[in-house]
Amino acid sequence: MKNSVKIYWNNLATPPVGQDNLYGAILTELGSYKKKIEYSENTAPGIRIHKWNSRDGFSALRMNNDLPQLGRNMKYNVSMVSISNPLNSVWLKIDFFNQHNEIVATQSNIENEFTIETPQKFSYYEMTLIGAGVREFVFDYILIADNLKEGNNLSAYANLVNQINHISEIS
Repeated sequence: MKNSVKIYWNNLATPPVGQDNLYGAILTELGSYKKKIEYSENTAPGIRIHKWNSRDGFSALRMNNDLPQLGRNMKYNVSMVSISNPLNSVWLKIDFFNQHNEIVATQSNIENEFTIETPQKFSYYEMTLIGAGVREFVFDYILIADNLKEGNNLSAYANLVNQINHISEIS
């Protein structure tokens, strides 16, 4: 992986079958990549909002790999540039799988900035946004960066919050 990679929410209009749980949601594009999701009521805790994977094999699985390949037994900084209402009602879960599709490690966090450590042996991984009573969610991107090579991404998060506040004032 190069120093850092931004992960965007692709295919909002036509998500792969079973990928996203957006039942009862109003979806809005806020620019070329930014997505706003509004639910008619708070979601049940634990509901999957969106999932990305690093698994190769489009022909067999009918899905593209959305994530960069990560090295084994390495540390990476993860920054999620998003905001939820209520605050902290969306968390990010990362599952690492072996070649038999068995989970070998799981890491999750509700913070917008955190560090992950990849297992010594894994074949691919998945990142999943999980709702915890979320009513409104604005997602810009997830940044995965080599540990200590990129500074934190809090300025991008603060910029997103300011943009959302500005949009709310206009509405």
